[in-house]
Amino acid sequence: MFPILSTCSKSVSWNAYTDVEGAKNGTVELNYAYVFGENIIDWFNEWLYIQFSYQIVLNFLFSILFIFILRKVFFERKNLSSNEIRAKFYCFVFLLVGFVTFFTTVPVYRNGFGVFVSMFTFLALSSDKFRYEDFVKPVVWSILLILSLAAIPRGYMYKEFISSPIQIVTPEIKSVEYINIDNSKWVNSNIGQCWISLYCIPNDRVIFENSLYNYTVFTSEKK
Repeated sequence: MFPILSTCSKSVSWNAYTDVEGAKNGTVELNYAYVFGENIIDWFNEWLYIQFSYQIVLNFLFSILFIFILRKVFFERKNLSSNEIRAKFYCFVFLLVGFVTFFTTVPVYRNGFGVFVSMFTFLALSSDKFRYEDFVKPVVWSILLILSLAAIPRGYMYKEFISSPIQIVTPEIKSVEYINIDNSKWVNSNIGQCWISLYCIPNDRVIFENSLYNYTVFTSEKK
């Protein structure tokens, strides 16, 4: 289970453990994962300004605070049974393990969706009935729907729209030259990344296409 290297089995004949280890280490380094023993405050300050981490963290904290306030205002507090307290404890342990795994492997927001959504479930465990069933409920749901739709774009996109509302940004089309590999259908890219060609290989390897029990099997070897 990428990028958790310990889940990669060395016992299977088709394993490429060294390649997976290299890909994992490169991905972890690129996304600045936390390494045990490192100063956690210095690391977090550095990590915040990688890609869109700062904006996403602010949005996430605001969302948690907003949902917490809604729960306090609109929902009655529930007296938990022993089984529910146990479930809440297990959920807390799951969240703790999930966040540690997230920040020490590949701390990119798309890899943490499962943990983030589970945190909102944790907030809902001690909530009971809606306080204002008749009048407020339709109004609240309408407001929540509007706010949810408005929250789909990232915050910085609204900022860019306000600063330049009529500017049209045209994506740059990269000029890529493809280099044939041993006169086969597989090619390399002269800029190191693959773009349009479906048969582009981002490193110097030879690809073999074979048939096994009516399945097409691809294998690769270094040149």
